[in-house]
Amino acid sequence: MASLVGVNTSVSSAVDVPEVWSDYYVDLLTSNLVAGKLFYDFSDEVSDWGDVINIPENKIKQTAATYTEGQRLTDKLQANTESSVTITVNQYKVNPFVISDRLDIQSKYREKAMKYKKAAFAVAKTLDDAILAHASSFTTQAVNNGGTTITNLDVTEAWARLNANDVPFEERFW
Repeated sequence: MASLVGVNTSVSSAVDVPEVWSDYYVDLLTSNLVAGKLFYDFSDEVSDWGDVINIPENKIKQTAATYTEGQRLTDKLQANTESSVTITVNQYKVNPFVISDRLDIQSKYREKAMKYKKAAFAVAKTLDDAILAHASSFTTQAVNNGGTTITNLDVTEAWARLNANDVPFEERFW
């Protein structure tokens, strides 16, 4: 049987064996993600089958109609043309690793736990970078283009624009 290349062993990971690493270390890594926190994750939609996700969206706001008692509600019906966004799954990111049996025993659970978290972060960071690469195509309304110090007036203007565009509170960010 051929030897595996790139296996984590008790020699290559010796620094991890006697120490106990705090979860704080891993939390610092994951706290650096930016865009991934702001978008929906549709990966579960295609985890079992499929390679295209169609997400319906309604860009037309609903408009309240004036009703007079005695009128038919059917005279006030509003038809909206639905559209959708399509996501084609054409990449699969991984960060595989192997931990030798000896290292697994020597480091108890810490080595596995840290490798899992670091591997998950590496994949999440790839997604984060891919989203940010499309940032120039996002619809924006600049308030301060970064050439001057941000003032209270800038913050107030940004807040007013977000409110005027009905941006949900949980989707707002600086």
